Amino acid sequence: PYSIFSVSGGVAIAKSGTSCNWVDYDLAYDITTGEEMWIHEKADAIQTFFSIAGEGVVASFDLTERRWTGYDIKTGTKLWESDQNEYPWGTYIGYASIIAYGKLYSGSHDGYLHAFDIENGKEVWKFYSGDAGTETVMGTWAMWDGLIVADGVVFVVVEIRGSTNNPKAVSKFFAVDAETGAGIWNISGYMSLRAIADGYLLGYNGYDSQIYCFGKGQT
Repeated sequence: PYSIFSVSGGVAIAKSGTSCNWVDYDLAYDITTGEEMWIHEKADAIQTFFSIAGEGVVASFDLTERRWTGYDIKTGTKLWESDQNEYPWGTYIGYASIIAYGKLYSGSHDGYLHAFDIENGKEVWKFYSGDAGTETVMGTWAMWDGLIVADGVVFVVVEIRGSTNNPKAVSKFFAVDAETGAGIWNISGYMSLRAIADGYLLGYNGYDSQIYCFGKGQT
């Protein structure tokens, strides 16, 4: 079966394959003509998957190598391999990845929000969520979900899956400067960030089952 996971720059990026033999295909189509532009066959589909596309680049994360590979979105030509995430928890990147401002932003279970230059794959900066001690098996607060970028700020959720029983584990989301990686502010809450527009960020808080709206200002 086909699954379209991204549309960018007039190109639709799709995946096709099965989990039976761990072989799949990544394909690109012109969204105007439907013409197939390129195709990659992957025999190690269990280890790699395309995750994000934007600004002329399609990026795939390899679980065994703990690194991203960037491809030209028009031709499928390999452009670069990123610096590696730390072993072992940098293997898991969750759902927190996006391309914006010439960078690939990616959160992982190593507790870091990483920023890679999409021109060469070099890590520009990384922001640490903090030491979790024995609160998590990783010893860090995993950057897991909800990555949204707007107005020069990256919003990312620290989420501990399966930890909503009492006593509840710490969960929060961070606002990080997209250019420098400096933390701007953070707030506690089992938050799922859903949308941002007109200066307002919306998220659902699983702790109290309420929708939160965040706007610009001092508080």
